[in-house]
Amino acid sequence: MRFFLVILVLLLSGCASSALQTRAKDLAASKVAYDKATVCCSSFSEIKYESLKEKGQNKLVVGKQFQAFEFEEGKSFFRAVELPNLGYEYSLNVETWQTDTAGFASSLLSVHYLEPTLLFLDENFNVVKKLSDLNLRYGSWFSTSGWEADIAINGILTQSRYLIIYTNPAVVGSSNVATPGDLTIMAGGTFVSVPVADQGIPANYEGIINIEVNKI
Repeated sequence: MRFFLVILVLLLSGCASSALQTRAKDLAASKVAYDKATVCCSSFSEIKYESLKEKGQNKLVVGKQFQAFEFEEGKSFFRAVELPNLGYEYSLNVETWQTDTAGFASSLLSVHYLEPTLLFLDENFNVVKKLSDLNLRYGSWFSTSGWEADIAINGILTQSRYLIIYTNPAVVGSSNVATPGDLTIMAGGTFVSVPVADQGIPANYEGIINIEVNKI
């Protein structure tokens, strides 16, 4: 058993070095793309908004493939959606996925994430409310892991018709803590529980946001 664990440690050490190199390349490439990005519009009314599906996932890639805008905090890539008109109170489950160039969380040491700011606008594109401290909690889902928050669309937020998701460039490079727990592996014909240490995951200019609509 000890032999298998030693081999595992050696393999993980090699993987760690490669994963950290992947992360460094990703972050550097994002910085280059961010610096080159030009803003699309001068006002919120000029932005193109896509409909938010009422059921299932709304996976939104925020990055160089899409637009940039000069927000109050500075330039940022963003995505913009039109909120559903449901006639009842609902909440938005907002997930920010840890990801790498491959588009999935292959290693905690290779991934990064987008720290989201949510900007709610009314039908005339006036700001209703801005949420930048979402009290994110770490979670794991079917195909990935990351952080999530639930935003109840009630009170003043019922005036909202549009939502813009972006990041404050000042938080890029700061870290959020991933708490994955234990990893179960097969070693020498026996299942072994290996503790996975908490990891600081850096915020990036780009990322993947998923939004789901839930009735309250």
